[in-house]
Amino acid sequence: METQDIKMKFGKYKGTMLKHLPLDYLLWGVRNEIFKGTVMIWAKIRTMHPKDTYQVTVENAIVGSNVYNVQAYSESHAISIVKKNKHIQNSQSGTIYSAIKLKRQKP
Repeated sequence: METQDIKMKFGKYKGTMLKHLPLDYLLWGVRNEIFKGTVMIWAKIRTMHPKDTYQVTVENAIVGSNVYNVQAYSESHAISIVKKNKHIQNSQSGTIYSAIKLKRQKP
């Protein structure tokens, strides 16, 4: 099942698929952090919410142990981007991934 086909389980739009929710409701949900996980990422993409900068640290990898700064919608999204784009080779003893959201610079 695609994320957009998930039905709301609560609130005013209970039973409505994400793809049919009004944009103003999605914006409200993102601002108030009522969505979680892949639903939050989908809502942020749909509402063109700006990505945040995350610092992802990769430790104990065969290839790719380093610190990377990436634009993403969540910590797990940032780690997924690093795994995909940096071609990390995990070690048998366990590669460790951690991510922290960096504070935005004020203009």
